[in-house]
Amino acid sequence: VIITPAEKGWYTIKGEQVPRKNSDSYVRINGRIRPVNARELLFEGTIESKVPEINQGKACIRSGQKTFKATGTRQYWRLQDMINCEGGTVTDYIDIYF
Repeated sequence: VIITPAEKGWYTIKGEQVPRKNSDSYVRINGRIRPVNARELLFEGTIESKVPEINQGKACIRSGQKTFKATGTRQYWRLQDMINCEGGTVTDYIDIYF
């Protein structure tokens, strides 16, 4: 991802992760973040993920305000809205490493 300073304590964030192998899987993030404290970020924007074997191969799109937290000794913030669009049977771990 690319994170750049914006205004009033916010930063823009944009990027994607795709596998090295030829695949339809991806995760994309586009929006803005603001630190709440050293271990928590507030995100506003869109996160889109797709894994062909999940959600009937359709993209899972999360929009609006979300929270990322770094718990314990983790060196990354994890999206707290972890349930995939497929429902309660699939958990997505979307992390921003620091």
